Amino acid sequence: IRQRREELGKWVDRTLERTREAIEEDLGEMSWNLIAQIEAGDIVFDALDLRLAKEAKKITQAHPPSQFDLDTGRLSMRSEPGEPVTPAPGNGSTTHIVVDLRGKEVSTNATETNKPYSLFTRLTGLPLVEVQLPGAISTFMLARTLTYQDEPWRFDMFGGSRATRGNTSRPAQLLSGTSGAPSLLPAMRYTDTAPGSSLMQLIAKLAPQR
Repeated sequence: IRQRREELGKWVDRTLERTREAIEEDLGEMSWNLIAQIEAGDIVFDALDLRLAKEAKKITQAHPPSQFDLDTGRLSMRSEPGEPVTPAPGNGSTTHIVVDLRGKEVSTNATETNKPYSLFTRLTGLPLVEVQLPGAISTFMLARTLTYQDEPWRFDMFGGSRATRGNTSRPAQLLSGTSGAPSLLPAMRYTDTAPGSSLMQLIAKLAPQR
């Protein structure tokens, strides 16, 4: 079995080399996802990072990363001890967008005037985009990007309770035959996760273990 697997792996590599030019000329994100997953081999979960390490210049030139000054944002929140300052109206107000795996908007609060506050938005000025999952999370589901606003987005960086809530049901839901709220994962522009980007510098400070 091991020998057969190795032979199959070599065949896939040879096939990729013969068809790489045609796949890359397609320029579709699904084509790039296919190449990334093949090259990752057994470490599928690292496919997006491996591709980004290899194609960082090309990706960031096509989609410039978001820029924000983390130090300026942090200093703007400083106040005298015992004298907290209320944020200015709109400062930190979060535009929350939910999309499906095809990048189609499911919901948004863009037109609402009273948006919730978020430290993430206050520091970055970026919206909160989440992906609504159709079912249980799998490695191959996470080892891909989706296209939203004509850009690739990834959703394999963070999880949490919102990522598993679709897999649990309350007693009332079980009795009525309905399901719980869908599972959601935060999504980020693929280019924003390039090494050295403003967002990755922020993540390194907030979650150094990642």
